[in-house]
Amino acid sequence: MTSFHDKVFDEGTQLKLEIFRGYIREWLPVFLTEYTDSRGNYGKVNLFDFFAGPGHDAAGNPGSPLIIVSELKQFCIDRGAQKVSTIDVQLLFNDASTTKINELKTEIAKIACARGCCRINYSALPFYEALRASMGTIQDSNSANLVIMDQCGIKEVTQEVVQQLAACRATDILFFVSSSYFRRFAEVPEFTGKFDVEAERIRNVDYNNIHRFVCEYFRQKLGDQRYYLAPFSIRKGGNTYGVIFGSGSLLGLQKFLKVCWNKDAITGEANYNIDGDFTWAGGKSLFEEYNVVTKVALFEHDLKKFIRERSPTNHDVYKFGLLKGFLPSQALDLLRSMHKDGTLMVSDLCPDLPSRTGAFYLTWDEYSKKPPRVRFATRSGK
Repeated sequence: MTSFHDKVFDEGTQLKLEIFRGYIREWLPVFLTEYTDSRGNYGKVNLFDFFAGPGHDAAGNPGSPLIIVSELKQFCIDRGAQKVSTIDVQLLFNDASTTKINELKTEIAKIACARGCCRINYSALPFYEALRASMGTIQDSNSANLVIMDQCGIKEVTQEVVQQLAACRATDILFFVSSSYFRRFAEVPEFTGKFDVEAERIRNVDYNNIHRFVCEYFRQKLGDQRYYLAPFSIRKGGNTYGVIFGSGSLLGLQKFLKVCWNKDAITGEANYNIDGDFTWAGGKSLFEEYNVVTKVALFEHDLKKFIRERSPTNHDVYKFGLLKGFLPSQALDLLRSMHKDGTLMVSDLCPDLPSRTGAFYLTWDEYSKKPPRVRFATRSGK
Protein backbone atom coordinates (compact mmCIF):
# COMPACT_ATOMS: atom_id res chain seq x y z
CA MET A 1 0.00 0.00 0.00
CA THR A 2 1.30 3.45 -0.93
CA SER A 3 2.15 5.65 2.06
CA PHE A 4 1.50 9.36 2.31
CA HIS A 5 5.27 9.86 2.56
CA ASP A 6 5.88 7.90 -0.67
CA LYS A 7 4.55 10.90 -2.60
CA VAL A 8 5.80 14.46 -2.89
CA PHE A 9 4.15 16.78 -0.36
CA ASP A 10 1.56 18.99 -2.05
CA GLU A 11 1.28 22.75 -1.47
CA GLY A 12 -1.21 22.33 1.36
CA THR A 13 1.03 19.92 3.23
CA GLN A 14 4.02 22.20 2.70
CA LEU A 15 2.01 25.12 4.14
CA LYS A 16 1.04 23.05 7.17
CA LEU A 17 4.70 22.17 7.76
CA GLU A 18 5.71 25.82 7.35
CA ILE A 19 3.24 26.69 10.11
CA PHE A 20 4.72 23.95 12.30
CA ARG A 21 8.22 25.27 11.61
CA GLY A 22 7.20 28.86 12.27
CA TYR A 23 5.69 28.05 15.64
CA ILE A 24 8.60 25.83 16.73
CA ARG A 25 10.92 28.73 15.87
CA GLU A 26 8.81 31.08 18.02
CA TRP A 27 8.41 28.54 20.84
CA LEU A 28 12.02 27.52 21.44
CA PRO A 29 13.37 30.89 22.70
CA VAL A 30 10.59 31.16 25.29
CA PHE A 31 11.55 27.94 27.04
CA LEU A 32 15.26 27.56 26.30
CA THR A 33 16.47 30.99 27.43
CA GLU A 34 16.27 32.97 30.64
CA TYR A 35 13.12 34.59 29.30
CA THR A 36 10.09 32.68 30.57
CA ASP A 37 6.38 33.27 30.32
CA SER A 38 3.92 33.60 33.19
CA ARG A 39 3.82 29.85 33.69
CA GLY A 40 7.22 29.91 35.40
CA ASN A 41 10.66 28.38 34.99
CA TYR A 42 11.18 24.86 33.73
CA GLY A 43 13.93 22.33 34.15
CA LYS A 44 12.70 20.15 31.29
CA VAL A 45 11.63 21.01 27.76
CA ASN A 46 9.96 18.27 25.74
CA LEU A 47 8.87 18.12 22.10
CA PHE A 48 6.62 15.26 21.06
CA ASP A 49 5.83 14.26 17.48
CA PHE A 50 3.33 11.41 17.69
CA PHE A 51 2.86 10.84 13.94
CA ALA A 52 6.47 11.32 12.87
CA GLY A 53 6.67 9.19 9.73
CA PRO A 54 10.03 8.52 8.05
CA GLY A 55 11.01 12.20 8.18
CA HIS A 56 10.61 13.23 4.53
CA ASP A 57 8.56 12.80 1.38
CA ALA A 58 9.52 11.11 -1.90
CA ALA A 59 11.50 14.18 -2.98
CA GLY A 60 13.38 14.51 0.28
CA ASN A 61 11.35 17.46 1.58
CA PRO A 62 11.56 17.42 5.38
CA GLY A 63 8.61 16.39 7.50
CA SER A 64 7.91 17.54 11.04
CA PRO A 65 10.63 15.50 12.85
CA LEU A 66 13.44 16.76 10.64
CA ILE A 67 12.05 20.28 10.97
CA ILE A 68 12.14 19.98 14.78
CA VAL A 69 15.73 18.72 14.80
CA SER A 70 16.95 21.33 12.31
CA GLU A 71 15.24 24.20 14.18
CA LEU A 72 16.77 23.10 17.47
CA LYS A 73 20.18 22.85 15.85
CA GLN A 74 19.84 26.31 14.30
CA PHE A 75 18.68 27.76 17.61
CA CYS A 76 21.83 26.48 19.29
CA ILE A 77 23.97 27.95 16.51
CA ASP A 78 22.27 31.35 16.65
CA ARG A 79 21.46 31.68 20.33
CA GLY A 80 23.45 29.01 22.12
CA ALA A 81 24.98 31.55 24.47
CA GLN A 82 21.50 32.44 25.74
CA LYS A 83 20.40 28.85 26.25
CA VAL A 84 20.05 27.86 29.90
CA SER A 85 22.54 25.01 30.31
CA THR A 86 20.60 23.31 33.10
CA ILE A 87 17.50 22.71 30.96
CA ASP A 88 17.02 19.08 29.97
CA VAL A 89 15.75 18.95 26.36
CA GLN A 90 14.11 15.76 25.13
CA LEU A 91 12.50 14.84 21.82
CA LEU A 92 10.14 11.93 21.25
CA PHE A 93 9.38 10.74 17.74
CA ASN A 94 6.69 8.11 17.45
CA ASP A 95 5.02 6.33 14.58
CA ALA A 96 2.92 3.19 14.51
CA SER A 97 5.24 1.83 11.78
CA THR A 98 8.54 0.35 12.94
CA THR A 99 9.83 0.63 9.37
CA LYS A 100 9.20 4.38 9.30
CA ILE A 101 10.84 4.88 12.68
CA ASN A 102 13.94 2.97 11.59
CA GLU A 103 14.16 5.13 8.47
CA LEU A 104 13.65 8.25 10.57
CA LYS A 105 16.54 7.30 12.87
CA THR A 106 18.83 7.13 9.84
CA GLU A 107 17.64 10.52 8.53
CA ILE A 108 18.00 12.26 11.88
CA ALA A 109 21.50 10.88 12.36
CA LYS A 110 22.50 12.74 9.18
CA ILE A 111 21.51 16.18 10.52
CA ALA A 112 21.50 15.94 14.32
CA CYS A 113 23.73 18.29 16.29
CA ALA A 114 27.01 16.60 17.21
CA ARG A 115 26.99 18.12 20.70
CA GLY A 116 24.28 15.74 21.85
CA CYS A 117 22.77 18.15 24.39
CA CYS A 118 19.26 17.15 23.30
CA ARG A 119 18.15 13.60 23.99
CA ILE A 120 16.23 11.96 21.16
CA ASN A 121 13.89 9.05 21.90
CA TYR A 122 11.90 6.89 19.50
CA SER A 123 8.89 4.62 19.79
CA ALA A 124 6.81 2.59 17.35
CA LEU A 125 3.40 2.51 19.01
CA PRO A 126 -0.20 3.27 18.08
CA PHE A 127 -1.00 6.88 18.95
CA TYR A 128 -3.03 6.24 22.11
CA GLU A 129 -0.40 3.91 23.52
CA ALA A 130 2.38 6.40 22.80
CA LEU A 131 0.39 9.24 24.35
CA ARG A 132 -0.43 7.20 27.43
CA ALA A 133 3.23 6.24 27.85
CA SER A 134 4.23 9.92 27.62
CA MET A 135 1.59 11.44 29.90
CA GLY A 136 3.72 11.15 33.01
CA THR A 137 6.38 13.32 31.37
CA ILE A 138 3.85 15.78 29.97
CA GLN A 139 2.11 16.14 33.34
CA ASP A 140 5.36 16.79 35.18
CA SER A 141 4.99 20.25 36.73
CA ASN A 142 8.64 20.98 35.95
CA SER A 143 8.16 20.41 32.21
CA ALA A 144 7.25 22.65 29.27
CA ASN A 145 5.86 20.69 26.32
CA LEU A 146 5.09 21.12 22.66
CA VAL A 147 2.93 18.30 21.31
CA ILE A 148 2.51 17.83 17.55
CA MET A 149 -0.20 15.45 16.35
CA ASP A 150 -0.12 15.32 12.57
CA GLN A 151 -2.80 12.69 12.12
CA CYS A 152 -4.32 11.56 8.84
CA GLY A 153 -8.06 12.16 8.95
CA ILE A 154 -9.86 12.92 12.21
CA LYS A 155 -10.16 9.74 14.26
CA GLU A 156 -7.09 9.93 16.52
CA VAL A 157 -7.21 13.39 18.11
CA THR A 158 -10.54 13.52 19.91
CA GLN A 159 -11.96 16.02 22.38
CA GLU A 160 -10.80 13.74 25.22
CA VAL A 161 -7.21 13.94 23.98
CA VAL A 162 -7.36 17.74 23.71
CA GLN A 163 -8.95 18.04 27.16
CA GLN A 164 -6.28 15.82 28.69
CA LEU A 165 -3.43 17.83 27.18
CA ALA A 166 -5.05 21.17 27.95
CA ALA A 167 -5.11 20.22 31.63
CA CYS A 168 -1.31 19.86 31.68
CA ARG A 169 0.86 22.75 32.79
CA ALA A 170 2.75 24.64 30.05
CA THR A 171 1.68 22.33 27.23
CA ASP A 172 1.10 23.76 23.75
CA ILE A 173 -0.38 21.63 21.00
CA LEU A 174 -0.47 21.69 17.21
CA PHE A 175 -2.70 19.16 15.52
CA PHE A 176 -3.90 18.54 11.99
CA VAL A 177 -7.57 17.84 11.21
CA SER A 178 -9.20 16.78 7.95
CA SER A 179 -12.12 19.06 8.73
CA SER A 180 -14.12 18.28 5.59
CA TYR A 181 -14.46 14.73 6.94
CA PHE A 182 -16.80 16.15 9.60
CA ARG A 183 -19.30 16.88 6.85
CA ARG A 184 -18.57 13.74 4.82
CA PHE A 185 -18.88 11.24 7.67
CA ALA A 186 -21.29 13.09 9.97
CA GLU A 187 -23.75 10.17 10.08
CA VAL A 188 -21.27 7.29 10.11
CA PRO A 189 -21.29 5.38 13.45
CA GLU A 190 -17.48 5.46 13.70
CA PHE A 191 -17.69 9.27 13.57
CA THR A 192 -20.67 9.76 15.88
CA GLY A 193 -19.03 7.49 18.43
CA LYS A 194 -16.13 9.93 18.73
CA PHE A 195 -17.74 13.33 18.09
CA ASP A 196 -21.10 14.21 19.63
CA VAL A 197 -22.28 16.76 17.11
CA GLU A 198 -25.51 16.60 15.12
CA ALA A 199 -25.18 15.85 11.41
CA GLU A 200 -27.77 18.50 10.55
CA ARG A 201 -25.74 21.12 12.40
CA ILE A 202 -22.63 20.22 10.40
CA ARG A 203 -24.50 20.32 7.09
CA ASN A 204 -25.66 23.88 7.84
CA VAL A 205 -22.08 25.14 8.16
CA ASP A 206 -20.75 27.08 5.17
CA TYR A 207 -18.11 24.83 3.63
CA ASN A 208 -15.50 27.60 3.67
CA ASN A 209 -15.93 27.77 7.44
CA ILE A 210 -15.87 24.06 8.26
CA HIS A 211 -12.43 24.20 9.91
CA ARG A 212 -13.49 27.18 12.02
CA PHE A 213 -16.48 25.08 13.07
CA VAL A 214 -14.26 22.16 14.06
CA CYS A 215 -12.03 24.44 16.12
CA GLU A 216 -15.07 25.91 17.86
CA TYR A 217 -16.31 22.38 18.58
CA PHE A 218 -13.07 21.58 20.43
CA ARG A 219 -13.20 24.98 22.15
CA GLN A 220 -16.68 24.30 23.50
CA LYS A 221 -15.61 20.89 24.78
CA LEU A 222 -12.92 22.56 26.88
CA GLY A 223 -15.64 24.42 28.76
CA ASP A 224 -14.21 26.62 31.49
CA GLN A 225 -10.63 25.42 31.04
CA ARG A 226 -8.37 28.43 30.47
CA TYR A 227 -6.92 27.11 27.25
CA TYR A 228 -6.85 29.06 24.00
CA LEU A 229 -7.46 27.48 20.59
CA ALA A 230 -6.96 29.03 17.15
CA PRO A 231 -7.41 27.57 13.64
CA PHE A 232 -5.65 27.90 10.31
CA SER A 233 -7.66 26.57 7.36
CA ILE A 234 -6.06 24.98 4.30
CA ARG A 235 -7.84 24.23 1.03
CA LYS A 236 -6.40 21.33 -0.98
CA GLY A 237 -8.36 20.61 -4.14
CA GLY A 238 -11.99 20.22 -3.10
CA ASN A 239 -11.22 19.42 0.53
CA THR A 240 -10.71 21.67 3.54
CA TYR A 241 -8.16 20.72 6.18
CA GLY A 242 -6.36 22.67 8.79
CA VAL A 243 -4.18 23.14 11.83
CA ILE A 244 -5.58 23.78 15.30
CA PHE A 245 -3.29 25.32 17.88
CA GLY A 246 -3.76 25.27 21.62
CA SER A 247 -2.03 26.94 24.55
CA GLY A 248 -2.73 27.87 28.13
CA SER A 249 -0.81 31.11 27.60
CA LEU A 250 -1.79 34.22 25.69
CA LEU A 251 1.88 34.55 24.70
CA GLY A 252 1.65 31.18 22.96
CA LEU A 253 -1.52 32.31 21.19
CA GLN A 254 0.15 35.57 20.13
CA LYS A 255 3.13 33.71 18.67
CA PHE A 256 0.90 31.30 16.73
CA LEU A 257 -1.15 34.19 15.34
CA LYS A 258 2.06 35.90 14.29
CA VAL A 259 2.94 32.84 12.20
CA CYS A 260 -0.57 32.73 10.72
CA TRP A 261 -0.62 36.42 9.73
CA ASN A 262 2.77 35.92 8.08
CA LYS A 263 1.17 33.21 5.93
CA ASP A 264 -2.10 35.05 5.29
CA ALA A 265 -1.81 38.82 5.51
CA ILE A 266 -5.53 39.30 4.74
CA THR A 267 -7.32 37.29 7.44
CA GLY A 268 -4.53 35.49 9.28
CA GLU A 269 -6.27 32.15 9.06
CA ALA A 270 -6.53 30.55 5.62
CA ASN A 271 -4.87 29.95 2.25
CA TYR A 272 -8.14 30.74 0.46
CA ASN A 273 -10.89 33.37 0.50
CA ILE A 274 -12.50 32.10 3.69
CA ASP A 275 -15.17 34.82 3.96
CA GLY A 276 -15.80 35.32 0.25
CA ASP A 277 -14.49 38.88 0.33
CA PHE A 278 -14.67 40.89 -2.86
CA THR A 279 -11.29 42.47 -2.16
CA TRP A 280 -9.49 39.18 -1.34
CA ALA A 281 -7.90 38.86 -4.79
CA GLY A 282 -7.27 42.58 -5.17
CA GLY A 283 -10.71 43.67 -6.34
CA LYS A 284 -11.91 47.20 -5.62
CA SER A 285 -15.43 48.55 -5.25
CA LEU A 286 -16.67 52.08 -5.87
CA PHE A 287 -18.22 51.86 -2.42
CA GLU A 288 -15.48 52.11 0.23
CA GLU A 289 -17.40 50.07 2.80
CA TYR A 290 -17.04 47.00 0.55
CA ASN A 291 -13.27 47.35 0.39
CA VAL A 292 -12.79 46.22 3.99
CA VAL A 293 -12.22 42.51 4.62
CA THR A 294 -15.14 40.98 6.55
CA LYS A 295 -13.01 39.70 9.43
CA VAL A 296 -11.26 43.04 9.85
CA ALA A 297 -14.54 44.99 9.69
CA LEU A 298 -16.09 42.72 12.32
CA PHE A 299 -13.07 43.14 14.58
CA GLU A 300 -13.21 46.92 14.32
CA HIS A 301 -16.93 46.88 15.10
CA ASP A 302 -16.54 44.46 18.02
CA LEU A 303 -13.58 46.29 19.57
CA LYS A 304 -15.35 49.64 19.41
CA LYS A 305 -18.42 48.07 21.01
CA PHE A 306 -16.23 46.43 23.68
CA ILE A 307 -14.67 49.78 24.56
CA ARG A 308 -18.01 51.59 24.53
CA GLU A 309 -19.77 49.05 26.76
CA ARG A 310 -16.95 47.88 29.06
CA SER A 311 -14.44 50.75 29.41
CA PRO A 312 -11.65 48.15 29.35
CA THR A 313 -8.04 48.42 30.52
CA ASN A 314 -5.03 47.82 28.31
CA HIS A 315 -4.93 44.28 29.73
CA ASP A 316 -8.50 43.68 28.62
CA VAL A 317 -7.92 44.98 25.09
CA TYR A 318 -4.70 42.98 24.72
CA LYS A 319 -6.58 39.77 25.52
CA PHE A 320 -9.69 40.73 23.53
CA GLY A 321 -7.71 41.20 20.32
CA LEU A 322 -5.87 37.89 20.62
CA LEU A 323 -9.07 35.96 21.27
CA LYS A 324 -10.53 37.52 18.13
CA GLY A 325 -7.51 36.31 16.14
CA PHE A 326 -5.71 39.66 15.86
CA LEU A 327 -2.24 40.69 16.94
CA PRO A 328 -1.70 43.51 19.48
CA SER A 329 -0.22 45.68 16.71
CA GLN A 330 -3.50 45.42 14.79
CA ALA A 331 -5.57 46.43 17.81
CA LEU A 332 -3.08 49.23 18.37
CA ASP A 333 -3.65 50.58 14.85
CA LEU A 334 -7.39 50.86 15.51
CA LEU A 335 -6.86 52.56 18.90
CA ARG A 336 -4.55 55.10 17.30
CA SER A 337 -7.10 55.83 14.60
CA MET A 338 -9.87 56.30 17.19
CA HIS A 339 -7.62 58.50 19.31
CA LYS A 340 -6.71 60.64 16.30
CA ASP A 341 -10.32 61.24 15.28
CA GLY A 342 -11.30 62.07 18.87
CA THR A 343 -13.57 59.10 19.58
CA LEU A 344 -11.24 57.44 22.11
CA MET A 345 -10.48 58.65 25.61
CA VAL A 346 -7.51 57.27 27.56
CA SER A 347 -7.23 57.69 31.32
CA ASP A 348 -4.31 56.82 33.57
CA LEU A 349 -4.71 54.11 36.19
CA CYS A 350 -1.34 54.87 37.78
CA PRO A 351 -1.44 58.58 38.78
CA ASP A 352 2.17 58.43 39.95
CA LEU A 353 3.24 57.21 36.51
CA PRO A 354 1.35 59.14 33.83
CA SER A 355 0.98 57.35 30.49
CA ARG A 356 2.95 58.53 27.51
CA THR A 357 1.05 60.29 24.77
CA GLY A 358 -0.05 57.73 22.20
CA ALA A 359 1.10 54.77 24.32
CA PHE A 360 -1.57 52.10 24.80
CA TYR A 361 0.55 49.37 26.46
CA LEU A 362 -0.65 46.39 24.41
CA THR A 363 2.30 44.06 24.95
CA TRP A 364 2.85 40.71 26.61
CA ASP A 365 5.22 42.22 29.17
CA GLU A 366 2.67 44.86 30.13
CA TYR A 367 -0.02 42.19 30.42
CA SER A 368 1.99 39.58 32.31
CA LYS A 369 4.33 41.61 34.49
CA LYS A 370 2.63 44.94 35.26
CA PRO A 371 -0.72 46.13 36.58
CA PRO A 372 -3.15 47.78 34.11
CA ARG A 373 -1.80 51.19 33.06
CA VAL A 374 -4.68 52.85 31.22
CA ARG A 375 -8.41 52.58 30.72
CA PHE A 376 -10.19 53.21 27.41
CA ALA A 377 -13.59 54.78 26.83
CA THR A 378 -15.44 56.38 23.94
CA ARG A 379 -16.65 59.94 24.04
CA SER A 380 -20.34 60.38 24.70
CA GLY A 381 -22.35 59.94 21.56
CA LYS A 382 -19.46 58.47 19.58
